[in-house]
Amino acid sequence: MAIRSSCGNQKPPTKALKALNVPICFEFVSYKKFKDALNDFYKVESNKRIHYEVASEIIRDQWIAEGCLPELTKAVLANWDSGNCEDYIIPLEKELIVQNQAELFIALWKGILKHRLRALSSDDSSNQRSYVLDGVVRMRQGLKKFRDRLLISDELKRLNVFEDDVRSKSKPKYPE
Repeated sequence: MAIRSSCGNQKPPTKALKALNVPICFEFVSYKKFKDALNDFYKVESNKRIHYEVASEIIRDQWIAEGCLPELTKAVLANWDSGNCEDYIIPLEKELIVQNQAELFIALWKGILKHRLRALSSDDSSNQRSYVLDGVVRMRQGLKKFRDRLLISDELKRLNVFEDDVRSKSKPKYPE
């Protein structure tokens, strides 16, 4: 019998998984799967009084424990389309670093910065520009914790170009 995780994927159970009852995820899923997991959470009578933000954090932590890092990254980018997810992603960032998932970390922060750029294009205020630059600083701090120096070095170069563009008040675009 396969174990179904909260993010909807199946994996034949190993002895360790059977003992822990902790399923593992492998496929990308949409934010819909995250919302489905939240809906399932609220079907339990004792969970109905739990605030949405707390429930969302519970699902996030469950997905991290289940290894659903790609799925959670995608759900975060789909849900926080203004890029205002700093507090929410702290456990995800830490796990991406621990698991040495530099590419997922880069995808997460590129997505967040692109969301923030969209907001900057409609509101070119110093506050909005600072908001984008705060994300640059946070991404840079995280990147420096990864072991793949070649990948990180290239991404840091792109991030520096992007930061210069944001500071110069030109129309910044994250370099590919």
